[in-house]
Amino acid sequence: MALTRALLGRNIKCYLPVITQGHIVQNSYLSTTPQDQKKKSRIASSALVTFAVAKYNRYVTWYEGILERRYPGVFKIYKIVKHGLRDLFLDARDYFRIYTQIRKGKPLGTLTRRELEVYRQLPHDLLHCLPLYCLQAIPFVGNVFFIVAYKYPKSLLSHQFWTPDQKMQFWLEDLTERVQNYNIIMAKLERKTRKITDDKLRIYMEDVLHELHSNRHPSTEQLLLTRQLFVERPFGIHKVGYKQMINLCKIHERWPYFQPRARMHKYGMLLRATDLAITRDGFADENAHEIIAACFIRGLNPKSLHTEQRIAWLKQWVEVAEHVDEDCISLLLHCPIFLGLNEPTNKVLYR
Repeated sequence: MALTRALLGRNIKCYLPVITQGHIVQNSYLSTTPQDQKKKSRIASSALVTFAVAKYNRYVTWYEGILERRYPGVFKIYKIVKHGLRDLFLDARDYFRIYTQIRKGKPLGTLTRRELEVYRQLPHDLLHCLPLYCLQAIPFVGNVFFIVAYKYPKSLLSHQFWTPDQKMQFWLEDLTERVQNYNIIMAKLERKTRKITDDKLRIYMEDVLHELHSNRHPSTEQLLLTRQLFVERPFGIHKVGYKQMINLCKIHERWPYFQPRARMHKYGMLLRATDLAITRDGFADENAHEIIAACFIRGLNPKSLHTEQRIAWLKQWVEVAEHVDEDCISLLLHCPIFLGLNEPTNKVLYR
């Protein structure tokens, strides 16, 4: 009996309620509230997931080490695909978040430069990778497709899968096709300028064209004096000729054969919002790759230019963007011609 009391006395705190300052505290070994049970369940689930992820990461690291040692060529393709899929997934996640915010009324002006770039570019990337999505679900075919796509990355993969050298090469090839439209639009601007009835506005436009003919570029002040011509006729986004609009679409790499005016208007506003975001963030936060990409998007070949020269050109572009609005967005869309026609790095691309 004494032994029983001793054992019970030693373990009584594990099985009986604890009395503290006249209050009974229920021992956790006897009962728990539903909230405590849910909390313990979440902790256990979290620990299990952490353990599984750690084991998986160790396995992947071990597998990558073997692959790199035994099959370096295959490992190179694997690494490109792995990083490309990761970047594409992250961009897609950001895009749908941004898209939802914009649908709910969030202004473009409140988004960061990177968010605007993702919002502009990702739909094109998803269409570009459509064969990848379709074939990846087929056993064995998806693996073979990656090898084929590695040989033809420009045609079958989006920019997330490209190396820095490939990006420069492919962007330069695309810009070469785009700049062929510069002189075509220049000729149409000259022809329509002669028909402007307002003498003052016609002189302003003639001054701009004279600068271009003199192998120079017009100043920001000269361009802004012509804003009214890009609101209504002859150069407004909804008044410009259909063929000229097709050429503008080709310059900015927009699909030209389905509602080109609405498409270019939306793109112009998005481009302007990106320019204003660059102004807010400043060029100091832009790395060399981002500056090069910004030049290509706006129609300048940055190859062989120093970083300071690229930034100086972008600052002039952004200065124009700061003084245009939705009504005269066509002026900004014509800036690849006004600011890039006579650039030496662009001239080497003309055929």
